[in-house]
Amino acid sequence: MQTEIYEELEARGVTLARAAASGDLEAEGKLVETLGELTRAPYHNEGWPRSGSVAYAVFDAFLQVDDGDREALRRLVGPFMAVLMAHPDHLGVPYRFEPAEMLGPSAIPPLARLLGRGLAATSRAAIEGLDYVNPLNDAGFRLATDALERLFAYEEEAGEAVATAVAALEWNDERLWLLFRVLAEHAVTGVAALGEVAREVLVRLATATTAITGPGADKLRGLLLRAKIIPKALAPGVKPATLPRKLPLTVAEALALRETWGLSPAEVQAGRPAKAKELDVLADRLGRRLPKELTLLLGMHASLGARDIGPPARMRQLLREMAETIEDDEEEADDKVPSGRGQYDVRGFDPGKKAIPLGSDPSGDLYFLATGAKSGAETAPVIRYRHDQALVATIVADSLGEFVALILARVYARREGLGPELDKLESRRRTITSGYKKPKPPRE
Repeated sequence: MQTEIYEELEARGVTLARAAASGDLEAEGKLVETLGELTRAPYHNEGWPRSGSVAYAVFDAFLQVDDGDREALRRLVGPFMAVLMAHPDHLGVPYRFEPAEMLGPSAIPPLARLLGRGLAATSRAAIEGLDYVNPLNDAGFRLATDALERLFAYEEEAGEAVATAVAALEWNDERLWLLFRVLAEHAVTGVAALGEVAREVLVRLATATTAITGPGADKLRGLLLRAKIIPKALAPGVKPATLPRKLPLTVAEALALRETWGLSPAEVQAGRPAKAKELDVLADRLGRRLPKELTLLLGMHASLGARDIGPPARMRQLLREMAETIEDDEEEADDKVPSGRGQYDVRGFDPGKKAIPLGSDPSGDLYFLATGAKSGAETAPVIRYRHDQALVATIVADSLGEFVALILARVYARREGLGPELDKLESRRRTITSGYKKPKPPRE
C-alpha cells in the first residue's frame, strides 16, 4: 500500500514541479500542498519508490526545466528543504541544485538546517559500522555532505552569513566527529585546499565549540590544525596525526605499525595464524618454497585486510584465476601490449612460475608478489593486475612489507582523516630494476 501511495505522490509531484518551474502559479500552489503532504507522510525506506527517492525526484524535476523560474524556486526552497529533511535518503540533494548561484544568501539558513538534519539523522556508530563501505550510502551522512558542499560554494562576501548559520546549529562531540568524517572523506585535495568561505566557517565553528571536549572534538581540531586552518590556541593539547613519508620494507617493521598507530586486529581484519599444513599445501601448489617474509606474515596472520592478503586457501584459488584471466586477456588484447606510463605487461613477470597471488581489492584487481623481479628497493615487489585493462599490471609496493604497511596505513588514514597523505604514499613512483622481461609483440 505504501508503495502505491508514493508512486502516486511522485507522479503528481513531478508533473506539478515541471509546471511550476515553467511559471504556472496554480501548479506552484498545488505543488506546495503536495510537498506538505509528502513531508507529513511516514518515512518509508524499503522497496521502490522510497519516500526519500520521491522527495529527490520531485525536486529534481523542477530543476531539470531549462531556464526554470528562479522566483518560484526562491518561494519553494523552504518546502523542498523540508521534504528532504523529513525523508533523508542516500540520493542526497539533487546535483543540479546550486543555491549560491541560483538563490544567493537567502538559501543559507535552510541549507544550514539541512546540514543539522543530516548530522542528526546519522551517528558515529553507524558510520564506523560501515567499515570499508562508502559512508555516502548512509542517508544522514550524504545529506550533511551535500548541504556542507553547497554552503562552502558561496563567495567570500557571504562568508559571515554562512559561518554564523553553521555555528548556530546544535553541536556536541558526536556531531563534531561526524563533521570531521565529512571533511576527511570528501575534501579530495585535502582540507588545506578548501576555499576562504570554508575556512571562515571552520574557524568560527572551532571558536564557538571550544567548551566541547572529547574524541570527536579532538579529531576535528587535529584535522584543522594540520591543515593550518586554525591556530594551536584553538586546539590545546591536540597533536595532529601524521603518516611517515616512507613506509617500512620488512614485514616485521610493517606489523609493528599496528601497535604504533593503535589499530586493533578487528580494524585491520587480521586473521589467525596460518597452520603449518596450510603453508605446506600452498607451497606444494606453487611448486616452490614460500619466501621467508611471506612465511613470517602468514605465520602471524593467515589473512590481512578485507581481501588484500590471504588466507592460503584463497591464494591457491587465485593462482588458477590469474592464469585463466591472463588467457582471456590475451584474446581481448588483440596483440596489443600495455604501454602507458607505469604500466607493465603482466606476462613479463612470468606469473606462472614466479608469482604468488596474495589477494584482491574491492574492484577485482589482483595483487601478487613478483618473486622473480626486483624493485628499486632491491626487494620482490607487489604487483596489481588490473581487472579492467587487458594484461596491464602496475607496482603497488616495493616489497611485501611495504604492502602490509599500506594496508595498515589505509585504515589509519581513514580513521584520522589522512587521505591526501595516504595518496602521496600510494602514488609514490616505483620502478622495476630487474626480473621483468617485456613480451615481444608478435611478428606480422
